[in-house]
Amino acid sequence: MKTSKIEKSAKKIPWLAGLFAVQVVLAVVLFSMHNRQPAGQNEPLLAFDRATLDYIEITAPDGQIKLEKKDGQWQIGEGLPALASRVDELLKEFEGMRSGWAVATTPEAAARFEVTEEKFRRKIHLRQGSAEVGSLLLGTSPNFRSSHVRKPGAKEIYSVKLDEFSLPVEQESWLDNQLLRPKGDVTALQFGEKKIEKISGQWPAPTPGAVAAPEQPTESEETAASAGFDSAAFSKALAELTVQGVAKDQAELDAPTTENTQSQAAKSQATNNSSKLLQIRWQVITSDGVYDYQLLSKNDQYYIRRGDVSHTFKLSKTQYDALAKIQELRQS
Repeated sequence: MKTSKIEKSAKKIPWLAGLFAVQVVLAVVLFSMHNRQPAGQNEPLLAFDRATLDYIEITAPDGQIKLEKKDGQWQIGEGLPALASRVDELLKEFEGMRSGWAVATTPEAAARFEVTEEKFRRKIHLRQGSAEVGSLLLGTSPNFRSSHVRKPGAKEIYSVKLDEFSLPVEQESWLDNQLLRPKGDVTALQFGEKKIEKISGQWPAPTPGAVAAPEQPTESEETAASAGFDSAAFSKALAELTVQGVAKDQAELDAPTTENTQSQAAKSQATNNSSKLLQIRWQVITSDGVYDYQLLSKNDQYYIRRGDVSHTFKLSKTQYDALAKIQELRQS
């Protein structure tokens, strides 16, 4: 009696099912083996405690920057405040770097990828007090926003999501460029003997021309008669003050200056003589204290100082012009 095709197919089903089950198990095992990393291959490349980290040093072939945390604030060099958001962003990138699989391990590869002690794109040191808690050499880029890295003393070279452009060594790149904005609510401005104050929390509106004052004006009436000077706009310019970096040649800017408080004709003449160092001084009174400002210009370059900060900073011409309008108080 012949076996029908249906019976033959029925006999094959258990065998085929068993073969399929074996294939599934084998696939799971191979996948697990492929994705399982040996111990130490998913460790942070820079292991540190952000709460206690207080020193970051970034070295390039042509420069170096040092960031230090003092009294809970990150600073650059001689006590200049660093931009906190940029430092936080960098530390997040550091925390996200993992070892993964090494792309190379030979000295020849280290030289080719520029992660040797002699040749590198960036060298990073992290410290807590005097103890180094992390160090890394960063070299060439295998693709966009990625770099080859190696720990000093180790042979393994990895590829991570970090590039040299995230690690500038120029001071301006890390400086808090809003550091000269006055703290607190600005309540009054003083230029020479002329003072203008808020009235009931509002700046007086500028008048289109000179205002005839009464025989014995009150202080508030004098304040309100500020012909041509827009105190609200000036206060806004102060609130948006953004410096462009620390000025070089500090000694030149400490030389004797010419107070730029002349008449309009004299002011125009001084403007034409761009080699003369001009200076404008004024005070800003806020709910937090009194700030002394100096605005300087020389050779078509513009600078600003504040009395409680021991540096002079570069300023754009646009912001210089906006702040130089404080002179209009003299004419009111």
